[in-house]
Amino acid sequence: MIFFYLDNEFHQTFYTATKRDEVWNWLANLSLQLDRYRFLRIKQTDMPLDKLIDQHAKILDAVEAGNEELAGQRAFDHLNLMLAEKDELLQQFPDYFSDEGRK
Repeated sequence: MIFFYLDNEFHQTFYTATKRDEVWNWLANLSLQLDRYRFLRIKQTDMPLDKLIDQHAKILDAVEAGNEELAGQRAFDHLNLMLAEKDELLQQFPDYFSDEGRK
């Protein structure tokens, strides 16, 4: 479970580093569906924590190298990994999400 909180901290750090704290605060207020999904994903799937941590490290490496294009591609790949299990979790827990969360 600690991974969930560390993952949030990692993402928040990027918003802070790019002086977008207001965007993070807005997302945090609107992210109930996403947080519910992420929490279930950690608990119910064989989520590859090593792969997620490796993706975070590679995103950070690209940012530190100043390679915006590579950082963007790595962030895109990271988000796609999260979405790969969406349908399975929505089928497993249909009452946990609103219809808007299923789109």
